[in-house]
Amino acid sequence: MSLQLTSGSLDPLFGNGADGYFQNIFAERLISQNEKYEFEPWLAESWEASHDSRSYTFKLRQGIKFHDGEPLNAEAVKFNLDRLMDISLGHTKQASGGMLSSVEVIDEYTVRVNFKEPSELSLVMLANVEGGICSPKAIKEKGQDFARQPVCTGPFVMESWTGNEYVAKKNPNYWRTGEDGQPLPYLDGVEINIQSNSAVRMVELRSGNVQFIDYVLPKDFDTIANDPSLQLIETRKGMHEYTAFNVSKPPFDNIELRKAVALGVNREALVKVIAPGHGSVLRYMESPEQLWLYDDAVKGHVYDPEAARAAVEKSGFKGEVSMMVIQRDPDIQVAQMMQGMLSEIGINSKIEVVERQGFLDKMNALQHDFLITRMEHSIDPDSQYTSFFHERGVFNVTGTDRTETTKLVDAARNSLDRDERKKYYGQVMDTILDNYIFSWLMRMPYKAAASNRLHNVVLDAGSQLRYTDMWLD
Repeated sequence: MSLQLTSGSLDPLFGNGADGYFQNIFAERLISQNEKYEFEPWLAESWEASHDSRSYTFKLRQGIKFHDGEPLNAEAVKFNLDRLMDISLGHTKQASGGMLSSVEVIDEYTVRVNFKEPSELSLVMLANVEGGICSPKAIKEKGQDFARQPVCTGPFVMESWTGNEYVAKKNPNYWRTGEDGQPLPYLDGVEINIQSNSAVRMVELRSGNVQFIDYVLPKDFDTIANDPSLQLIETRKGMHEYTAFNVSKPPFDNIELRKAVALGVNREALVKVIAPGHGSVLRYMESPEQLWLYDDAVKGHVYDPEAARAAVEKSGFKGEVSMMVIQRDPDIQVAQMMQGMLSEIGINSKIEVVERQGFLDKMNALQHDFLITRMEHSIDPDSQYTSFFHERGVFNVTGTDRTETTKLVDAARNSLDRDERKKYYGQVMDTILDNYIFSWLMRMPYKAAASNRLHNVVLDAGSQLRYTDMWLD
């Protein structure tokens, strides 16, 4: 496999947006969510909700062992979820941990998970990456090394992580069998290399050096679809390209300068060049593909060069701004086009291209003027709204006070009514857009591609590969 993004950590509680492709190799959760967003029993064979939906009681499968031979039991589940609740660890999943109130061991194979409030997200969170159940013994003994040498229950065992190369071998004691009655997984191993250049990944796929690639750009859709040796895979996801301003220091503590940039971008031109025939203008964080969450009444930021020039004049700014981007497609092309657009409204800018981890480090340390990057919606919108607009969110992108938006995100999380949740998320967007903290640009659908030698390619609800049942000619 050749993937665009590396993992920040193989520990389920530490990591980044690339977690899923890696975690599904070796880690499993109590329950899983399939591509139809249906919950399925996994490490737990069944579960039951309390009358007030604040607690779920899980019956675990018996006989499952971690990669180190330790048994999966209720104590192990409690250890992992207690760890998720422990904010002193400084992990990136603190908002999810904050939903839990306690975990009780009922008997050796029964565990009750208690939540602070009834929420539509309770099961979603347990089925997501942060719900990964790993060996307590390994976590304790390996310490910081666990991030590179995880020990869980999954179909493969991580063998090595060297630079941009990940190697996993078949778990000979895996607990599941296939529909044919044979032990799973079918594959002997999984090897992943990280390659940010989409053209190189396409060459690797077409030459047969790799059997799967992600983040296929729209310009390559037809090439893959017309190649009898390849298969184009629908992921139901898309890149939401956006800009975010560091409001904690000059020059973008000046709202007029932020407004000028937001109104000075010709989004239709970006779509025409970057994703012709496939992309769409993004006025705010959501797009029609977000179904129940999208609100067509939210207009967001639109191209208005006259208003942009007036805002530049009002700002009084005369210097040069720096836009930071990750070294990958199409972010660099977007930055180059925006540089020309900003010049036309009177803003001089330079482009700072940084590799991904350096970008994240500088972004979270607020060492940028403004950045151009992208987000992808997860199974539920809470993931993105929490990450960016909650005070416990992992991405401190703008340095703005998130007190009010935190209250709104919490209110949405603690509601079982989707219309009510939509209202709260809309209020978050009103705050962000009115103050020009973020400005969204365009949506570009992305797909994956695989060799026709690779069979039974199935994605989960998060559009990540399920490796267990795949097989290779």
